Amino acid sequence: VAYAREHDVDLIVLATDPTDRGSDATRAVALADVPVLAVPRAADVDRPTTDRPAFERLVIPVDGSGAAERAADHALELAERYGAAIHAVYVVDTTVYDLADAPRSVVGMLEEGGRNAVAAVAEAATARNVPATTEVLRGVPAETVRTYARDVDADLIVVGSRGRSGAGDPLLGSTTARLVRRADRPVLVVP
Repeated sequence: VAYAREHDVDLIVLATDPTDRGSDATRAVALADVPVLAVPRAADVDRPTTDRPAFERLVIPVDGSGAAERAADHALELAERYGAAIHAVYVVDTTVYDLADAPRSVVGMLEEGGRNAVAAVAEAATARNVPATTEVLRGVPAETVRTYARDVDADLIVVGSRGRSGAGDPLLGSTTARLVRRADRPVLVVP
């Protein structure tokens, strides 16, 4: 991260290992001022060829936050440049809300917020002529996004970070950190 600052680097690329809980990539994400691309060591990552574009399908987890909006903007730029489709996904976190016991109105509000968040991304995609699919799902966010990305055969997951901090690891335990550590495909984290 210090080297990236000193040399005005635009992107940090790091290999990740799902068995490494103290992940250098997670620490880099927490401190970086520029996007970090975390590529799993064990991933069967297709390398672009002259016949295949660099990206065909991008997954964008959204939650209505400014960080997610920045990531969506970045993903839409990539999708537009490479002719890729985007998949905007919102996950109603079942670890926070016991949806079986929650009043239907609470579940409805959570899902409505999710529909609004993915609709905003789809609208921005339409304005750029980028094909978009949206989903509102229930589950554990990082695992649900990871499974969804696998199911749609995504080339890249583009996610936002909440900002950097020198005090500890502010992302430890967050959806972004879990995706960086556990995804079986590259994850681009946009600060």
